[in-house]
Amino acid sequence: MTEKFVTPTELPTPHEREILIILMEECAEIIQRASKLLRFGATEIQPGQSLTNTQRLAREVGDLNEVLRSLEELKLMPWSEVAKGWDQKRRQLDIYLQTNKDTPER
Repeated sequence: MTEKFVTPTELPTPHEREILIILMEECAEIIQRASKLLRFGATEIQPGQSLTNTQRLAREVGDLNEVLRSLEELKLMPWSEVAKGWDQKRRQLDIYLQTNKDTPER
């Protein structure tokens, strides 16, 4: 029988775990807002709300940015690695995007 793997490093503290849970929640909220924008349009205002889908998506991204700042402060997400991710994604988008701002609708 194979021995069970036990991580050789320390697990996140309760505070770090809480911030990571909030990170997951914020990512899910961004997915939901992007979905609403795709389904109902950028300027639609959901009944009972005062902001457009674009504004609500922007607010969620702001919430995420604050959580990311907290992760960096806790040394769970170094900005130097974030910058490398930005650069890599820009190169990927330049290669793989199938449309651009001037692509006509079909």
